[in-house]
Amino acid sequence: MRLPWLLALCALVTACAADTSEDIDDETDDLEEAPAETAEALSKASSVSCTMQKMTGYQSGRAYKLDVITIGGKRTTRTTGHAFLKMQKGAKASGVNLVLSSGFRTNAEQQKLYGCYKKGSCNNGNLAAKPGYSNHQSGKALDIGGAGSASWLAKNGTRYGFRATVKGEPWHWEYSGKDPGGPCSGSAASSDDDDSDE
Repeated sequence: MRLPWLLALCALVTACAADTSEDIDDETDDLEEAPAETAEALSKASSVSCTMQKMTGYQSGRAYKLDVITIGGKRTTRTTGHAFLKMQKGAKASGVNLVLSSGFRTNAEQQKLYGCYKKGSCNNGNLAAKPGYSNHQSGKALDIGGAGSASWLAKNGTRYGFRATVKGEPWHWEYSGKDPGGPCSGSAASSDDDDSDE
């Protein structure tokens, strides 16, 4: 008699866990915890795909097209991504591993995070901008984690052209400089120089 009840409970717990993990995967905004720093995680954090994806970016509610690449499984513009990789290399030389926890977001992703913020029902109710107004949608903003990253970024982020722009969020950094070059320069990928991310 207890077995069917136990199986039903296990199925319910499994379904809830699956539903929760989907929300967590989509809501990597403003992660306060550093990602696990296993050798595999650190290797993935630096993996780069120069395959350009045409996306719709937003700045101050204005839509425009931009091209994004992928670094550590997170989307970013080529310019911001190259700047991050340069900074990541500098941090690594100091013994700090910087890992992207969030990069470019689509309007749908930002809408979901904004809904979480308004309802306080997911993503810890973290502050999120209205869709079309998040700097994550411009391709300039990154959320950066990793052990020791907050203090290293506070001391060194501006040397690499990044600025902390959200008070109380030491993981949120924005880049607005020129492309310093990197693995997706030249013939490795199509140009995004005309996009408004510089």
